[in-house]
Amino acid sequence: MNLKYLGDALDHWKGAVIDQMGDKEIRVVPMLTDKWDKRHIVLYAGLLRVDRGNIVKSNVTFSKQTRGNYFRDLGNHDLFVDPDTGVWTKTNPGSKHIGVGEIGSLLHDAPARILLIYQNRFHKKNYARAKLDDILRSNPLKGCHAFAYYAGAVSMIVVSRNHRRFNEFRSRLKKWLGPVAHDDSQKRLVGRIVEPGTP
Repeated sequence: MNLKYLGDALDHWKGAVIDQMGDKEIRVVPMLTDKWDKRHIVLYAGLLRVDRGNIVKSNVTFSKQTRGNYFRDLGNHDLFVDPDTGVWTKTNPGSKHIGVGEIGSLLHDAPARILLIYQNRFHKKNYARAKLDDILRSNPLKGCHAFAYYAGAVSMIVVSRNHRRFNEFRSRLKKWLGPVAHDDSQKRLVGRIVEPGTP
């Protein structure tokens, strides 16, 4: 998360999606790529609708040097991970991405965990579906469940190993979206919820 984007409309959107978890104990992993002070963290927590104490790793800048230990010791809570850009499905993710291996480790550490991951837009058609397919094809995430809430310019990717909790959250989002929660012609887009698989 880059400080220059703090307070933009997307922070409000992220907070609205997090709110649908119904669990105020969700932890936020901001993946800060520059230095923030306490005022920035307090504002960020407020925009995301979480307690300030639920923002973890807020005193660590995410970089190549800190990456090895960054995703450790996060407990068993559900997590919202907020990278600058999103999920990297190839080798050697940079500081703007979380890698599929890191996602796999976070789910291994807490098998019932739900991960919400911010995903910025890619400049290609159906990028959300393509990203989900890449995620689920990756070895570290075999057997996981994933969908994306596509919001036009960005997506919130949801990944879990726990089938029951995953389905409960997906159903909650579908209910929240209400009249726009309908299947498209490819049967993978439900309103703005994108799911992997063949048409």
